[in-house]
Amino acid sequence: MPPVTVAMVGRIRAAFAGNVLEPLVTVALLTGLRQGEPLGLRWAHVEASDNGWALRVVEQVQRTHEGRVISPPKAARSRRLVPLIAPAVAALECQRAQTARQRVLAGNRWHDKDIVFTSAVGTSWEGSNASQRFRAAMRAAGLPCRFHDLRHGAASLLLAQRVSARMVMELLGHTQITLTLGTYSHILPQLSCETAEKMNAILTGGR
Repeated sequence: MPPVTVAMVGRIRAAFAGNVLEPLVTVALLTGLRQGEPLGLRWAHVEASDNGWALRVVEQVQRTHEGRVISPPKAARSRRLVPLIAPAVAALECQRAQTARQRVLAGNRWHDKDIVFTSAVGTSWEGSNASQRFRAAMRAAGLPCRFHDLRHGAASLLLAQRVSARMVMELLGHTQITLTLGTYSHILPQLSCETAEKMNAILTGGR
């Protein structure tokens, strides 16, 4: 699959305008979470501090032989604090309003589990259902993009904005920086050229 570019970000967000998955897609795109991580997110894990809003990854939705379960991530580095920029916070506010409407419509069928991205009855989304809806919207928009590509897109955009590979590794919950650099190696030649150009400008006095 081609990497998610800056131009594609706008098209992806436009494709989900008004869609029930719009808040989920926005948060996934702006945080680089694995699909099961936002699906397992609870409101109790969305935090505000003097440094701004963040979400704490402590649970994820997984498919096991027992069915769909919400469980802690297996790797210690996957348990992490992810800062939220303004559009991600706005998406969560939209999701809260959407959940309130769903709760009213569901009535006594509602399951109050404190889940952020809920189904029509308050339970967590089934990963395959979210993926199917995502692919349908992407096909309609003419974009060759899977849900998991949102994670790749977030990392690529961060690296393109000169965020350090070490910081990107921490945000994504990678266990080793070599994994981060290897997975997003398609971005590195561009960054290397920019670094060389800046070095040349310093040595030549901007000529």
